[in-house]
Amino acid sequence: MGRPKIEIPCDVLHELYQTQKTSPKVIAQRFGCHRQTIINRLRNCGIAVRSKGEAMAIAKVTFPRADFSGDAREKAYLIGLRIGDLTVTHINPEGQTIKVECASTRPEQITLIRELFQDYGRVVENGPYAQGRISIQCLLNLSFGFLLHKPNRIPEWILEADDTLLPFLAGYTDAEGHFGISGGKARFALASGDSEILKQAHVRLSKLGVICPPPYIWLKRGYVNSAGVTTHRDIWRLGVYRANSLSRLIKLLAPHLRHAKRRRDMEKVQRHLQEKGTGFS
Repeated sequence: MGRPKIEIPCDVLHELYQTQKTSPKVIAQRFGCHRQTIINRLRNCGIAVRSKGEAMAIAKVTFPRADFSGDAREKAYLIGLRIGDLTVTHINPEGQTIKVECASTRPEQITLIRELFQDYGRVVENGPYAQGRISIQCLLNLSFGFLLHKPNRIPEWILEADDTLLPFLAGYTDAEGHFGISGGKARFALASGDSEILKQAHVRLSKLGVICPPPYIWLKRGYVNSAGVTTHRDIWRLGVYRANSLSRLIKLLAPHLRHAKRRRDMEKVQRHLQEKGTGFS
């Protein structure tokens, strides 16, 4: 018998496509047919089909996008966070969209990414899925192309000044860091596979008065944790354990940390040091 023929009045198509600026794909979904069927029907009705450029322009109006601010500190923070937590892709090599995405079971993580990018473009959240995992996607313009590259070292322009280094380290800490208290002792740690970044961070933190041992291999490649997850590369760890150095680190990072849980944990460590009479006056 074949599929029943889809009859859509020309005046309805004109209203949806021309007046409401609805895309052929969405119209097709509404009427239960293929996108090409809608395009053929538009032509039969004498309605000019929009070019790819016109369609993209409409999409931009529907979901306005703003250029990146250009602020060097914000850029450094985002690069630090990107290395640790974000997946960034150019959706179409000839297109105008940079997609930033992440998935997490931590609501603070999703909130952070939403707040970072919601003023720049469209933010879409999906889930929760298994174990409460939520995915978030941010659709941005090409001014965010600097996030496409994932460096394995801290960029030189970031290393040159504390004004960019500290936001970078804060972004990286929001992604990979941990403040905690164990056995009555406060500590901070960065743990990741980015050995060169941790080595650079160690050198620069030492110059800033944060004294700590050099980073070391914490977990060997092939390690399987209690959840059955296997590490596919060596995991390095950089830890800060001295009270005075923890105090100094907190003062340096506090103005730049944005992850709500990271800040709560940092403040617990700060209170602990104050109660012990070490590190803070």
